[in-house]
Amino acid sequence: MKRLLWLVALLLLLIPGVSQAIQLHWSSGADTLTFAGATRCMLVVQADSAEVTLPPEWRLLWVGDSTEVTVVALDSLQICAGDTAQAYHVDGPATPDDSTAHRVTAQFCSGGSSTAERATYVLDLPAWGRGKLKAVALDPADSTAVIESNEVTFNGGVNDVYAPTILTATSDHPSSTLTVTAAGVGLSSIVSAALRAPNNSWSVPLSIVEHSDSRLVASAEVPVPLSATVLAARGGSTTAVSPLIAPDELELELPSSGTDAFFKEPDWPAVRPKDFAFYYTLHPYPQGGAGKWRGLFHLLYIRHFNNDQQDTSEVTFGHAWSSDLVNWTTDKNAFHTLARWDAQHVWAPSIILQGTTYYMFYTGVGLDGRERIGVATTSYLDTTNTVWQRDSAEVFDPVRNSVQWAKKAAGRACRDPWVTEYPAGSGAYAMLYVVQDSIAANSKQVVGLASCPSGNLRAWQDAGRYWSTVNDALYWGATRIESPMAFRAPTAVGGWRLMYTDGGQSNPLKLLRFETGKSASVALTDTVQGRWSNPTRLYDYLGSDPLLYNWQASEHLRLGDFDFFAAFADSGRIRISRMSWSDSNFVLHQSLADAGGVGAPEGRRFFAASGLPGSRHIEFGVVSPRGGVIRLAVYDVLGRRVWDVRDRQVGAGMNRVGWNCVDDTGRRVPAGLYFARCTGAGLSDVAKVVVVY
Repeated sequence: MKRLLWLVALLLLLIPGVSQAIQLHWSSGADTLTFAGATRCMLVVQADSAEVTLPPEWRLLWVGDSTEVTVVALDSLQICAGDTAQAYHVDGPATPDDSTAHRVTAQFCSGGSSTAERATYVLDLPAWGRGKLKAVALDPADSTAVIESNEVTFNGGVNDVYAPTILTATSDHPSSTLTVTAAGVGLSSIVSAALRAPNNSWSVPLSIVEHSDSRLVASAEVPVPLSATVLAARGGSTTAVSPLIAPDELELELPSSGTDAFFKEPDWPAVRPKDFAFYYTLHPYPQGGAGKWRGLFHLLYIRHFNNDQQDTSEVTFGHAWSSDLVNWTTDKNAFHTLARWDAQHVWAPSIILQGTTYYMFYTGVGLDGRERIGVATTSYLDTTNTVWQRDSAEVFDPVRNSVQWAKKAAGRACRDPWVTEYPAGSGAYAMLYVVQDSIAANSKQVVGLASCPSGNLRAWQDAGRYWSTVNDALYWGATRIESPMAFRAPTAVGGWRLMYTDGGQSNPLKLLRFETGKSASVALTDTVQGRWSNPTRLYDYLGSDPLLYNWQASEHLRLGDFDFFAAFADSGRIRISRMSWSDSNFVLHQSLADAGGVGAPEGRRFFAASGLPGSRHIEFGVVSPRGGVIRLAVYDVLGRRVWDVRDRQVGAGMNRVGWNCVDDTGRRVPAGLYFARCTGAGLSDVAKVVVVY
């Protein structure tokens, strides 16, 4: 027997009224149809009386005996003028499940002044066919209740049961226990169920708690938030798939104050951090806990011993975590080398969540000197209870993945992976990494691109190199490109920024640089020459801000409406700053928490620290080697002075000057970008200020 399931979405003009039932009949008005030859016939779906309209959506279920049925799409220019909704377009199966169930989607239109009371299908039935049909829908008055039509047959019908059908599904995830509730028909035949990604890249098995013909409840322990999913429930030889279930919407526990923070390696100055991953997780509180999920910031980083000039000490990742970006706890040996392809070093972690599994990509260096990219996974990225399971072999290197343009000899660069889902929600992934280009860049290091269109994060394909970084290596003086990553503005006009470190740059204020997509339409995966700008030094872009002294290996994290930017410095710190955007331009908020320890030249520094939205207070940091009298003035973007402080005496070292975001008349200044200038006491500096309410 073959089963066919049609999802019918009525695209009508007005919101429909309530229909208590659906009537189904052939165009003759009968509920039976008999024919001897191939037949084109009309099936009518009708509301139960002239006073109501059809539901906005229904499904037509069909069971037949070795029968192929074709839904005929009519000319929309002819049918859309009438009062009866008629199919003007038919989409074939869109997924493997659709193909198994022989499911098609019919789109309807009607030219009437109100929503339709009836709709018609035109069907082509073969001569030998026999079967039965019925229509089902959610009750518009109660979205958890199902209404069904009477049954119609052709050529005597069949005895087979209808395939299970899910009309709607919702999820509830207040703790680690996830509960999914579905409504449909035939659900009592379901024997197994799972939540899965719409693109089938991952799934979560569910335990069935209860089910009846019209209702299914299933659950699982899921200690991570889930993105959008579908419910796939198997009954007999058919898998019923629900409409899309919305992703979990959980409250982010972001820091309540402060815009900039830092992590300091606990064994500094003996040990300093190097390349790192910056990540945020949500974990359910135990039952009876705080009633919402617990947020944690994570840093996984290379631990480098400063007395080691040859980097032989880089054999472990430290793992630090914090709920407020201020107080950190550290596991100094969270991940380490093994006597395999990664026996000599582990470098440059990058973390991504797929479904319920965290993937950590990293660089491993074997005893042969070859650099390769591998992966380790965990189902629970938390504190000391995090356990990584690493793959026994690398997942990407120039030899394994036939990167023809890259050097393949032992010791050649293939490192510093950075992985993201691209496009977001697609189930496809992109990986930026560093590799030596043996063809175009004269063996210099450039940024390569690998793609994973299938969603299998162990199956990567070479996607070329960013030609802009080839140009940077050859013409713009980047002698050793390292630590790539990318981010873009949250606004529609903002393009991608490709950030990396110039590892051969001797000037510690000019290590971080970025290239910008020349338009907002330039994709992250667009490596074509000429699509990216010449490199810009972050130090220059942020107004020669001395806080960027020796910043390297950056990371970006977007949480809701908040952006964070992080980088490490040789002072043993990983610095984390809030970002603010004005269209496609960004600034970093700066902090007073660590004013004296960055190692700025000559001990002089002037900078601004912005509060979180609503704080209405800015503090300026003035670091003077000898003290004296200063003048501090704030200007808007047109150069007009809005507020100043004259003849302020400051002492040697760190001083604070507050501004309540008002002008000289005491009126609140508009939100936006401002510039502050400080002169005197050995200073003559300008800092950008972002006022956010």
